[in-house]
Amino acid sequence: MNTLFEPKVNIPYDSAGPDVFCAAEGFIPPNSHVISRCRNGKPASLFADVMWDFSEYSPNNPRSKLNFAYWETGTETASRKARSFESRRIVFALIWYKDGAPLSFGTLYNYLSALNATARYAERENLSLAEVLSNVRIFMEFITSSASGR
Repeated sequence: MNTLFEPKVNIPYDSAGPDVFCAAEGFIPPNSHVISRCRNGKPASLFADVMWDFSEYSPNNPRSKLNFAYWETGTETASRKARSFESRRIVFALIWYKDGAPLSFGTLYNYLSALNATARYAERENLSLAEVLSNVRIFMEFITSSASGR
């Protein structure tokens, strides 16, 4: 028996939703997994995209994109790509594995803002996002040195 996970994000009744995720595929979706769709049903964002476009699901929000390119200057490197992938995995889990009420775009945006700040710290310290989030000492160093209060 395959467990299906439906996205827990607010979707207007007349919009085409993202793909359902089948647990038989593993914990991480394939790069081609549809995260969001345009009104005509075509994919707006895929899991592999560094920016997820939620414009269709958040029509009154001018900041309706989740940008996983956490770096403020420079170009994408292999380590930046890896941290961006870690952030996408976390946000995917928040949307698809969540129980209860759907998340608003604003909530997802706030979560990603915190993840991006964590990723910038991880880059400065030459760590992965997982290393920062899973080690209490390192996480507390991040909180005391970099956290904005959000």
